[in-house]
Amino acid sequence: MLVIGVLSGLLAAFLQAISYILSRGILHGGRTTPLHLLIVSHLWMGIVCWIALPFVWQEPDQGLGSMFAMLAFQCACYIGAQFSFFWTIRYAAASRISPLMGMKIIFSVILAYTVRDEALNMMQIVAVVLTLIAAFAVTQSGEKIPWKAICGTLVVVICFASSDLGITLTRDVIFTGDGDVPLMVPVFICIISYSLVSLLGLIALPIIHYSNTSSEMHWPWRDSFFYAMTWLGAMVCLFTAFAMIGLVFGAIAQSLRGPFSVLMALAVIKLGFDHIEQQRSRSDYIKQICSALLMVAAIALYCLA
Repeated sequence: MLVIGVLSGLLAAFLQAISYILSRGILHGGRTTPLHLLIVSHLWMGIVCWIALPFVWQEPDQGLGSMFAMLAFQCACYIGAQFSFFWTIRYAAASRISPLMGMKIIFSVILAYTVRDEALNMMQIVAVVLTLIAAFAVTQSGEKIPWKAICGTLVVVICFASSDLGITLTRDVIFTGDGDVPLMVPVFICIISYSLVSLLGLIALPIIHYSNTSSEMHWPWRDSFFYAMTWLGAMVCLFTAFAMIGLVFGAIAQSLRGPFSVLMALAVIKLGFDHIEQQRSRSDYIKQICSALLMVAAIALYCLA
């Protein structure tokens, strides 16, 4: 289960990095808003999830009421995080924000300790600190990040950490056994979560559409499809990681999205899309590689603890 959890966390980080680049490209130019992108992309995810839901359904051990209570908490925090992220990347490139989101590990640790009574030993604490150092090291290249983007990132990480906690609490409601969590449980949590979020998007769609006074804004149906499918794949992997290796360890593995994002940004610039990402120097590239190695060291240290 440990190997599956780690690999799932790494794949989640990789897919999230791709999705960040895609969302930055969609929002570039100001023809659509974070709210438009949030609604449309989750409607695409909802189509897939509603089709898949009957095939992955799991009967919760503690009843449907407890499960939907945890899902409501998780989805509310998730929506706040996603909207805040889309708002934030209008002020800074996604590859600049993504590494800074490694700060989520602080709030994940606090929540795991206060809510789930998960204490850390000294080696695990060092692993968390290494993750934070790596996250900040990646950001120390290029221009300074605007204060609006930093404040927005703080809101994002707090909301995402709370949403991650909701994932583990939902898992505990569905599966109360002492053995390993069945792989289908996290897949079911992911599918039903996005099914519920898509319902909110369906309700908001006509409200936002008829209240929109700007004819220049459009609904990015075609552009958001690949972003939506990439993000949904990342979430299936992330939910699996949290179920298999826990909240904090899963967050550390996911923190590799920062270095992944920077390396993808370099590739995007190389392909000529420098209007989406910022130019970077060779020294910046070296810093980013060192940061990626530091992330790997944090994951290995946490495993050995």
